[in-house]
Amino acid sequence: MYKEKQRTVAIVNELITFLLNNKVSSMYINVKNNEKETRICLYCSICDIKILEQLQIKIMSNRCEEIEELYWELLGDSSEREELYLLGNMINESKIHNIDANRVKIILIRSKTRVEKN
Repeated sequence: MYKEKQRTVAIVNELITFLLNNKVSSMYINVKNNEKETRICLYCSICDIKILEQLQIKIMSNRCEEIEELYWELLGDSSEREELYLLGNMINESKIHNIDANRVKIILIRSKTRVEKN
């Protein structure tokens, strides 16, 4: 269970880092946990819609637990490089919704497919 919490924090941290580096003016984050999944909802005000296209391309991959096991600790570190492609390998589903001209809702869903030993 502890590893699952660490991974959730790393995912949120990477997403926040990406958005702050791309001049997002405000954000609100909601994380919901249950037995089946972790759902991360992030609402933000964004200046450049092209940033969302970048984000969507990078996180739209299928979850790959083998890659996740090896590299998840790289997420959210303080370096300048982005690890959004890795984030895409750690989530099962992502959605990006435009609320209005510059407000966006980002949803990331991570299924709990296996039982953790910790």
